[in-house]
Amino acid sequence: MLSRNFRIREGLLALDYSSADEQCLRYLEFLQQYVRIDRLELMHVVKKSGFFEQLFAADAERMRKLFPSAEEQRQRMQALAEAHLGQTNIQLAYEVENGQPLEELLEELEEQRTDLLVLGKKPLAQGAGVLSRNLARRSPSSLLFVPPLAEPLKLGRFMVPVDFSENSALALQAACALARRLPQPPQIDCVHVYRMPDPHIYNINQTQAEFEELLLSSTKEAYENFLDNYLPKDMPRMELQLIQRGRLSTAGHLYDWAEDHRPDLIFLGAKGHTALKTLWLGSVSEKIIQLNEAFPCFIIR
Repeated sequence: MLSRNFRIREGLLALDYSSADEQCLRYLEFLQQYVRIDRLELMHVVKKSGFFEQLFAADAERMRKLFPSAEEQRQRMQALAEAHLGQTNIQLAYEVENGQPLEELLEELEEQRTDLLVLGKKPLAQGAGVLSRNLARRSPSSLLFVPPLAEPLKLGRFMVPVDFSENSALALQAACALARRLPQPPQIDCVHVYRMPDPHIYNINQTQAEFEELLLSSTKEAYENFLDNYLPKDMPRMELQLIQRGRLSTAGHLYDWAEDHRPDLIFLGAKGHTALKTLWLGSVSEKIIQLNEAFPCFIIR
């Protein structure tokens, strides 16, 4: 479990032969210096078109060029992976399937009991990343998103958005677990977005300034209780970064904070529903992923 020891026993990297593959492999090559990754499966799903199969049914050579064999696909994946991970201790495996990418990948995650699903995010010009978003919504495992502009590769500062829930506690504990593995402790920023309501709506006999002071005091008290309950005892307490919500969404404010402060990693909690064996991101986490073009992001379940 990533929130405890940050060891990845079983990882899955979904490949689509876009620029996102190279970005993910480069990041895993960097990350494995600090994180133990026992096994990584690289998987590509060939989504065949019935139209082309019928059109070229009598032309086997044409079909072979359109749809390389499973062995040719494995060789291509192996060349990609070994260029970055061939000299590491990670056990590499390769899987090629035919069918619907979403369903095949979800089935593989269940069968392998995967700890971490690694997904790249294409630049906006290359596509909207619909498959990645659907995988993120339904994955039973934690995720690592590697955006196209994740540079430079370092681990000196972590951002953990918190709402004092158990979901954000998992994200904080995962950040602490990774921090223990680093030669130099990173700066961990817990960031909370709060809304300032109008005191007159609640018939509170206080000025706006008095009401704001009361709200901030209550928020800080909730944060201290959150740390008491969830922060590992060997980790130093970190100061809460507060953002008052304005016209932007909560996710918009959090991403603005990230752009201003440039964290090397963002840790987000997900809403787990074990009965459904799915991972529900919640609107804030999902929106941050959609906005994010620069910061590697762990979604912890």
